[in-house]
Amino acid sequence: MRNHESDAQSPDNFARRARKLSLDFVLVLILGLVAGTLGGIVGFGTSIMVMPALVLVFGPRQAVPIMA
Repeated sequence: MRNHESDAQSPDNFARRARKLSLDFVLVLILGLVAGTLGGIVGFGTSIMVMPALVLVFGPRQAVPIMA
């Protein structure tokens, strides 16, 4: 039988979570660059484009201070 606590600490699980977190940060960065460029060209705020992605990645409690 496998111990579920040891699964959470396994190197494979840690590497998988690290890759997912890295991918999330890269996607938020790319979205921020696109939204900033579009916002600079058109002249409106980019919060409407970036906030939903930040809420999905970081959760609503952390997304609001990030945007502030």
